[in-house]
Amino acid sequence: EAVRNVADRLGLNRHVEVRVVDLEMSPVVFCPLLRPVVLLPAGLLDQFSRNEIDTILAHELAHVRRLDHRVRQLEILVSILFWWCPVVWWVRRRLRQSEEVCCDAEVLRAFPHAGQTYARSLLKTVEMLRAGGRRPAPMGSTLGRAGELRNRVERILEGRRERPRPWTGRVFLLGLACVLPLSLRATGAAEAPSASVEAKQ
Repeated sequence: EAVRNVADRLGLNRHVEVRVVDLEMSPVVFCPLLRPVVLLPAGLLDQFSRNEIDTILAHELAHVRRLDHRVRQLEILVSILFWWCPVVWWVRRRLRQSEEVCCDAEVLRAFPHAGQTYARSLLKTVEMLRAGGRRPAPMGSTLGRAGELRNRVERILEGRRERPRPWTGRVFLLGLACVLPLSLRATGAAEAPSASVEAKQ
């Protein structure tokens, strides 16, 4: 019922499976193949109020609504192919920062008067993980980076709502991360024969 209510607020029409897991982890959207699943730690349900849970759930469902899990799959593929290129890692970090900010804006849109509740739930999530000696999953959130978390909390408390980045725009950034390494390789391959010719002369 809680998932349905939050999904309706976000305008998410399709069914999303939400599982409660007995693990010390940050909430995350897990999508190994086709259907995304939202994973919520059991400790979160025990320690958080209903309103706090709703805002955390809204953030994860916003990721699903924006198809961020599909972008993540493309991102992983690009990273495997071009792991050696720093541009790829820079694009990955920028994409994740943008996704988190846009999902924060979606939460504030769905719950216009819950800014303080939402900010508190983010901080409580970090405290819960640190109390268990854990760090947020690096693949799923920016909760582990103090500077980025501080900026997010300040933005939420000020009620700033960033304009969502279109899905096509994010794919374009990933495409850029692919093209640049390829162009660097092509340039290196073109320069190598000319260098060998000069050496023979």
